[in-house]
Amino acid sequence: TLLLDTLDARTLGALIAFYEHHTFVSGVLLGINSFDQFGVELGKEMAKAAGGNNGQMYERAFQAYKAVFDQFPESGRVGDAVAKMASFYYQRKDYARAVDVFEKVLSDYPDGNFLDVILFNYGRCLYRMERKGEARKRFDQLIDEFPQSQLAPEAKRIAQALAKGGF
Repeated sequence: TLLLDTLDARTLGALIAFYEHHTFVSGVLLGINSFDQFGVELGKEMAKAAGGNNGQMYERAFQAYKAVFDQFPESGRVGDAVAKMASFYYQRKDYARAVDVFEKVLSDYPDGNFLDVILFNYGRCLYRMERKGEARKRFDQLIDEFPQSQLAPEAKRIAQALAKGGF
């Protein structure tokens, strides 16, 4: 809340500039364009979600991402939104749902951003689900398709350990 003695054109201009700067920075931190329709709608949903306690904020943020994804499935940012939903499931240890979303990202958005991260987390989920042979395939895929990724050395280490284990 801001309390102003007077509101003139200069003060209003400064407030608008501050708001636009805040919106831009928030978008950069979330990895979205805050000024396209997807970003605007996500910002509205995130603002609604900001109320409540910290335990519920992450859940609400996820629901906000999902709501905007459902409304704007043709957005160029949809792959990123789906990837973030999968990461949410992974962090919640809901590996089966995360795997479903990872598979959707890989099949529907093969040119999406952060596919190396998707493959790495997909492999981790499969590993935690005791599907170690499939996990190794995902780590190998990451190494083959994204050899320059920062995750490639760790994926290689894990894949080698799985191979030694007979997977």
